[in-house]
Amino acid sequence: MKRKQIILICTAVCIIIGIAAVIFQKKADTYEITLSENATTGYMWSYTMSEEGIVEETSAEYTSRDKEGLVGAASDKTWTFKALKPGNVTLTFSYARSWEKEAISTAVYQLKVTDGLQIEEVSVTSDNNE
Repeated sequence: MKRKQIILICTAVCIIIGIAAVIFQKKADTYEITLSENATTGYMWSYTMSEEGIVEETSAEYTSRDKEGLVGAASDKTWTFKALKPGNVTLTFSYARSWEKEAISTAVYQLKVTDGLQIEEVSVTSDNNE
């Protein structure tokens, strides 16, 4: 009998923790987007915003994937956005060389900022396997 109770308690705790993690990841006053790039090839991510003033970029940071700091190694770029006012916004990221017209990859993030200035992920579409 005790074993069943322990299993039920453990299951309940895991479910609660899982739900809390999903809520924490999907609702916050900031939102992070991380995409891989290799700037030494000339390819870099850039983005456009469907409507200004709903969110703003607060930081953009590179993190090397290579532990030894090799030049030319791929890196991750993480943008952090902060909620400014309620509304919907689409961030469209393009992976391209600045001197070429066509992007080789895109990623589209549709976000909703609630009245409480929480950012919710509505949808993400990507053709880059990120």
